[in-house]
Amino acid sequence: MAQRVKMYLESLYNTKISEITKDDIQKIFDEITAKKHYVTANSILKLLSPIFNKAIEWRLIDKILFME
Repeated sequence: MAQRVKMYLESLYNTKISEITKDDIQKIFDEITAKKHYVTANSILKLLSPIFNKAIEWRLIDKILFME
């Protein structure tokens, strides 16, 4: 599963966290669920959630952008 997670997140590797949008995450999630890889989709959300929460805490990103 780690390889699959890595593969799906590859498009974000060279993107600053402040430039990643909710739509970017939604696109990845939709791509994964379209293939019926629901466990992988949830694993990715579990992986990304604390990363983005910490970025909000450190004021690297604005929470409002992810709520829209």
